Amino acid sequence: MQPVVCELDECVIMNCPTCANDTCSIAGQTCEDVNKDPDSNLDWTCTCPSPGIGSATAKVAECVCDECLNNDVCSNANQTCFDEVKTCPPGNDWTCECVPPSFDKDIAKPAICTFD
Repeated sequence: MQPVVCELDECVIMNCPTCANDTCSIAGQTCEDVNKDPDSNLDWTCTCPSPGIGSATAKVAECVCDECLNNDVCSNANQTCFDEVKTCPPGNDWTCECVPPSFDKDIAKPAICTFD
């Protein structure tokens, strides 16, 4: 006779002290419990939805949305992309900045670079 294998998926089980109890889903994130051994507790993770980046163990993840990642608008104009506010959801607040000796910047589009 095969021994009974018990599993505890802390992302699915509700009302247990070590379980996620919808913590991730309420935050719009995905929950995953890789180790379902009943003796392995508080090892579930919340993962940010795309385009957010981030995960955390046994708590809601802090998601980062860097709008310059996978964004070729600035580099195609030979400019540098900066996204100072990396909160999610993205705010379309990234800037293209001219490369010295030219200067200037614009929001969410290539800048018109000027020289002094």
